[in-house]
Amino acid sequence: MSRRKKVWKRFVKIFFAVIISIGIIGGTFAIYIVKTINPYPIDLDNVRLELMGDAVLSSEDSTQAIADLVSNKKRIWVDLPDVPKNLTNAIISTEDKSFYANSGVDFLRTLKAAVNVVFQYNKSIGGGSTITQQMVKNIEGNINDRTYKNKLKEIITALNITHQYSKDQIMEIYVNIVTLGKDCYGVQAASKLYFGKNINDLDLAQCATLASILPSPNLLYNPYQNPENVHERCDFILKNMLNQGMITKKQYTEAINETVIYIN
Repeated sequence: MSRRKKVWKRFVKIFFAVIISIGIIGGTFAIYIVKTINPYPIDLDNVRLELMGDAVLSSEDSTQAIADLVSNKKRIWVDLPDVPKNLTNAIISTEDKSFYANSGVDFLRTLKAAVNVVFQYNKSIGGGSTITQQMVKNIEGNINDRTYKNKLKEIITALNITHQYSKDQIMEIYVNIVTLGKDCYGVQAASKLYFGKNINDLDLAQCATLASILPSPNLLYNPYQNPENVHERCDFILKNMLNQGMITKKQYTEAINETVIYIN
């Protein structure tokens, strides 16, 4: 047998050994997840009733996070049909482009984010959490818990929720539960706070501005302390919306040139 054939044969053996090893490790990890990590017991129908104030809270069926949200004065429920499409599109364009198509988890984004955490090769890469996963974090009150076990629990919960509920149901909870600064929860309360308007009266630039505040409403994207950061991110979101066919070039140009004014 020629040297070349021997090298090729050895390469094939090593390749299949690696594949088998990965399969064994992956299978073992999957079994571990199934046996040790359970999803959060989230019922979106109950969450919706609680946020609307139509359910009686008890320690058995409500997390402390939901109880805090319900008792908060700066939260006004809004039905999804009353939320401008420009706002949900602004959120989707940057937070979760495949929201309506994914299974609640974007595994490729999650992998990229995990690799980036280790190697720090691209500062522009954000977290891998989808809108569904962000909703789970808000409901459970563990926004800043980034342990691997909690991340796995969050992923499993997001997969379960997507299987049980429609994307519109998930989005409706999301826009009513997110925090947007100054102890303000939900987009309707935020619209009143920053613009003195009902959410359905916001124009494109204002919708993009609210979406800009989401990642860090009390620090990096606080519109009162860091208006330049909010403006820069707003431009970024509008560009995303244009590139993804959510708005026209004319709409983009008008919004990018608008001066957004806050009432407080």
